Amino acid sequence: MISDASLKMIFVYAAYGRSMMAAHQLEQNLLAIVSSHPEKLPEKYTAEKVRKMTLGSLVNIFINCYSPPEELVEELDNMIYFRNELAHRISNFIVSTASSHKWHDEVISELAEIESFFEETNELLSPYIEACYKKLNISKEKMNEIAFSLYPHLKRND
Repeated sequence: MISDASLKMIFVYAAYGRSMMAAHQLEQNLLAIVSSHPEKLPEKYTAEKVRKMTLGSLVNIFINCYSPPEELVEELDNMIYFRNELAHRISNFIVSTASSHKWHDEVISELAEIESFFEETNELLSPYIEACYKKLNISKEKMNEIAFSLYPHLKRND
């Protein structure tokens, strides 16, 4: 039988994992956008270098190459902050407070909120992703089919 505390930790880890996956999705979207238009990249950026870039570097290249609206620039800057919060402060917080009482719900709520920030920012990237599909001559449906065959447990929004 799983104890209440263990069950709560499972929920915390699940919320943390969902938040990090949302951050990773943003990174993958930016990578797809930037990689699909190599002609916009400065010569020093090979495909291999771009694949190894951090989220911050991808955001900077995206901003410099695409000149997105200020709202999207702000959101992307915020996402770098939240991704770093997830990777550093929140993961440390989870470990250091695991023995405290009643912290689980607060952490889960914060993680769910951060996940929603990434989802909203990914939505703002939709026009750029659509242009990427067009450039690659592939439909969104086909890309989703490929993604869901590779990752059958992804959340479907259709």
